[in-house]
Amino acid sequence: MAKHMSARSGLGYELEKLEKIAPAGYFFGVHIRLMSSRMVFATFPQDWINHYTANAYAMRDLVVAWGFSTTGVAR
Repeated sequence: MAKHMSARSGLGYELEKLEKIAPAGYFFGVHIRLMSSRMVFATFPQDWINHYTANAYAMRDLVVAWGFSTTGVAR
């Protein structure tokens, strides 16, 4: 879990649950505007994050495309 988040906070609790279902890592952005997030939580290995970024995979990522084409809240 992100070290600065309390497990008792709402977001901290949700990140804890996310760690359980995504043990290999996750990338979670909050309040995304123009390809930038106000808050980012990433637990993938840094080598993978660097590779993903260097190859601009976000431009071809289906989950990113879904996020930009969808409004509202989804669980």
